[in-house]
Amino acid sequence: KLETSNVACLDSSITIKAVPATNAIPDTYIWNGVNGNNSFNSVISEASNVYTLQTKVKVTDDLTCEDQTSITIAGKENPNINFEWDDNICEGEKVTFKAKASNDADLYIWPDGSRSTLTSWTEGVSQNNSSTPYSYKITGINQYASNTGVLNCTQSKEYQVTVHALPVLKIDGPAFICKDA
Repeated sequence: KLETSNVACLDSSITIKAVPATNAIPDTYIWNGVNGNNSFNSVISEASNVYTLQTKVKVTDDLTCEDQTSITIAGKENPNINFEWDDNICEGEKVTFKAKASNDADLYIWPDGSRSTLTSWTEGVSQNNSSTPYSYKITGINQYASNTGVLNCTQSKEYQVTVHALPVLKIDGPAFICKDA
């Protein structure tokens, strides 16, 4: 018996564990033609990934029992996320991130930690910090059902926003203005 999820995110690392069905612990584990032990690590690189395990148990000098099993693991897409936003705003303005049409995430985790299926998020930025831009992290999630529960494939991106100070107005001249002057 092989223990692992039947789906995994593309480009993610997985571990498949062999669990003997009887008390006969195999002497040899051969994963996809390569000798190994009772677990196998791989990177999911295709939409369909087949892993084969051949086990051998030496019963006597003249008798070796063999078994073979395989599992197919579906490689699932990570979301594609890209946003439109103003990377330069004035003090007191709000920054809004709007998903581009090419986005395909099922769900977003916004910079404030909230989760939603909405494709835009706004936050007020109250203070000038033009020397150090504000950083906003947005994560897109695609969710897939698996034999072990729900699989979340994610992509995160950082976006920078520079907040500029409002201009200071100064009037030169007399502090008082006389009527008819």
